[in-house]
This record gives sequence, C-alpha cells and structure tokens, in this order.
Amino acid sequence: MFSKKQSNSYVLTLVSCLFSSFASGQIRLAGSGSTRCSGRVEIQHNGVWGTVCHDSWDLNDAKVVCRQLSCGTALHAAKSALFGQGSGTIWLDDVACLGIESSLTECDHRGYGTHNCNHGEDASVICSESLVKPNISMDPAGEVLWGQELRITCSTAAELRGENFLLQRSSDSFRQTHNSSSRTATFTISKVNFFHDGPYQCQYEKIVSGQTFTSPLSEPLSISVTVNFSKPTLSVSSAEVSWGQEVWFTCSIPTQVFGGTFILMNTQTLFVKTQTSSTNSTNFLISKADIDHEGLYQCQYQKRGPHRDFTSSPSNSVRLSVNVSLQAPNTSLTSPGLEVIRGPGRVEITRVHNFTFTCSINAESPQGRFFLLFSGYDMTNSSLAVNHSASFTFPVADLKHQGSYSCVYQVTLSARTVTSAKSAPITVAVKQSLLLLISAVFGGILLLLLVVLFLVCLVRRRKLPANLCQNQTALRTRENGGDYEVEYDRLPEEAFL
Repeated sequence: MFSKKQSNSYVLTLVSCLFSSFASGQIRLAGSGSTRCSGRVEIQHNGVWGTVCHDSWDLNDAKVVCRQLSCGTALHAAKSALFGQGSGTIWLDDVACLGIESSLTECDHRGYGTHNCNHGEDASVICSESLVKPNISMDPAGEVLWGQELRITCSTAAELRGENFLLQRSSDSFRQTHNSSSRTATFTISKVNFFHDGPYQCQYEKIVSGQTFTSPLSEPLSISVTVNFSKPTLSVSSAEVSWGQEVWFTCSIPTQVFGGTFILMNTQTLFVKTQTSSTNSTNFLISKADIDHEGLYQCQYQKRGPHRDFTSSPSNSVRLSVNVSLQAPNTSLTSPGLEVIRGPGRVEITRVHNFTFTCSINAESPQGRFFLLFSGYDMTNSSLAVNHSASFTFPVADLKHQGSYSCVYQVTLSARTVTSAKSAPITVAVKQSLLLLISAVFGGILLLLLVVLFLVCLVRRRKLPANLCQNQTALRTRENGGDYEVEYDRLPEEAFL
C-alpha cells in the first residue's frame, strides 16, 4: 500500500510525463505562403519551437506530418527552405520515417538538437488538403444564347492566397488563366459563340519558391450555346416574268451569326435551293424561269451547331408568276414546181409536183409541236419540233391542195397548253403542166381528124363499091412522142373517073 504522500507523488510524476510527451509531439507548418496543410515543418520540444533539417527528408517523412495534421496525403516533401528560412533551434536531423508512424517524433532521428544543418536546409511539406478539388459554376446557368455574356466561377475552400486559377475545355486545348488574391476567380466570355460550346473544368496552382503545385480538376461543367433567329425577309426581282427570263430572290436576316446556309423553297412544289453565305443575306438566281417555277416562295436561315442545327422560322411568302408568250412562227414553201409568184404570200405550184411547207420558231422558245393549218378543207397536220422547226411534205400536188396555209406552234408546260398566233398565210394555186396541156390539145385534134375521116369514108362508101373503098383506102396511125400521125395511101385517079 502506498501512503497518501507517495500516491500524490506518483500522480504528479505521471502528469508530468504525459505533459512532457504532449509538448514534444506538437507540430505546425509555418513560413511564407504557408497554410494549415502546407509550409515549413516545425516541432515543439520542451516548450520551444524549432525546425527540422532536410537531410534524408523524403515523402515517407511528409506522409507522417500530413497524417499528424489531418491534412490528407503528402504531395511533396520539400527541401532547402521552400517556404522560407526559420529561426532559432533546429530540433531534428536525419529523420527516417517508415510512413506508418502517427507522429514525426516517433521516427528515427539523431536526437533533439543534434544536427549539422543551417536554416537554409529547413524541411517542408505540401499535403493534399491544401490543394482540394475546386468548385465550378456558371452564370447564367443552363443554355447560353449566342452573343450573350457568360461568367464562369472557380472557387476553392483551400487556404490559398495569390494563386493562379486555370479554366480549360475538356474537348480541346482551350485554356485561360486568372490570378486571384482570394479563393475564387471569375472567367468572363463577353460574347459567347459556338466555339465556346463544350465541357469545362477548372483547377488552381500553388507556386512556392518557383515550384508549381496543381490541384485536382473540378467536376466538368457543360456549356450549351443556342441561337434564336429572327424571321428572315424575302424579296424577288419581279413578281411576273416571261418564260426563259432570269429571276433573282434575295433572302436576308438580322443576325450576327454568319457562315450559315440560306434555304429557298417553293411551298407548292418540291423546288429547294440552298446557298452558304458569309454575311446576313444572299441572292438566289433562277437563270431561266419555267412554268414549274411558279408558286409561293419562302426562305429560311440555318446554322450548324456543335451538336445540332439551328433554323429560323420561314420568311414572308413571295409569289412568282411565269408567262409564256409565243411568237408567231415563220412559214416557207419549197417545190420543184414553184414557178409563179403572184404577190406576197401567193404562189402557184405545177400539178403532180411535190411541195413542202417548213414551219420554224425562234430558238428561245420551249420545246413544242407545230400544226399546219389549211383553209381549203378540213385538214390539220402536226409534227414535233426538231431544232425549233418542222416540215410537212405533199408528194403530189393536186387541185384539192389549193388554198391558204399557215402554221401555229403549241407548247405544253406542266398542266398548261400555250398556242402561238398563226403565221402569215401562204395561198397556193395548182396549175396544169404546159407539156401535158399541149399533149392533151394535140390528142384532141387527132381524135377529131379521125372522126372526120371516118365520116368521109362513110359518105364515099355510099357512092363507091364497098370493096373499093375497103381495098383502096388505107389508114395508118402512128404514135410519135405523144403526137399522132395519119397516113393515107393514094388511090389511082382512074378509080374516081
């Protein structure tokens, strides 16, 4: 049994030992730019604070310090007074920790106050809690309109002052730096465009004696850029044009989002035309207007974004009308029997000869069909135009072909049929061939002679014996080139005496 005095002495001794142990185990981080979890290592022994020499100082030693201070894991075991030189006592040298100790004083060392160093060799640590993952936010939140101002804020709970904050885009090499004397930094993008679309992260750097230590990256923040286009305006060079004429459409939109595509469309057909422009307007050319181009037109503006296309609402409607006006065709007549011209548009054709009408129209006219009209009787011939002309041939001219001829040209475009005016008429008269007329007259005369001779023979036969008339009179007929010759054998004069 201990006496009361002995018991009190024992308690005092135990408290003294515990206090001495606690005093020897205290540790702190100090120096220029230091924080709770980064700085020059100092320990307290016998109530006096002193530094640690960097001989044999490594990451295992730094691990023990960071664990003892509840500062996470060790990032760096710094030497050569990284956070500036201390003053006073150098307590420890040649510290050799295994990295599992709970206190730096539990590690092997040369003994308190035993060293061969100066304060230029003070040891330091940087722990992970001094470089925690920062937070990132944006204003306005959500989708950002093209041209809008955007502010991205990077903040940290770490005890830092005068550090660099970095903003970077995860998808490419975009990177911005901002120096801040506080725990936050704001990056401002004055006019957002599609280039700024994408995921962003931020981090910060701590620079100590020329060495840079970087925090982990923040969580990603996605910026989505959108565009709200105004309604474009559409105009046309002329609302009514002739077939084959050129037409200009102009589409414009009040926007600064250049490099997009303008779309011109006929709302009543499948006609669509696109054109890229580096400005806020463009012109569409229809070089030769056709019936198919008729209808209501609208235009739109479209810009391709990183993830989708942005398209304006349709413009006002503009109507285009296409008129087809055909000139009267030209008509010409050719024939080997074309001999007499009796006045403008009046010709004579020799009978039995062939003749050909040719209808033609200017080369600017659309493809169509020619019709040859005849006033003499109900006859209409038609033929497709080949090289803007067509021919109508009559193998043998006859009296029934006499009359007035003219051409018309007809075009069918879409569901519309357009017919030209009649050409200037050509009046045809068919005449007999002179050779045939002479042959017919001569043949008639010959026939008449034969009849007369026949009658004379009948009269004389009444006066003369029948056999005399039959024997002595000889009639011979011979055809010579279409003419006829009649020869008589003369009878002896005695027969008539």
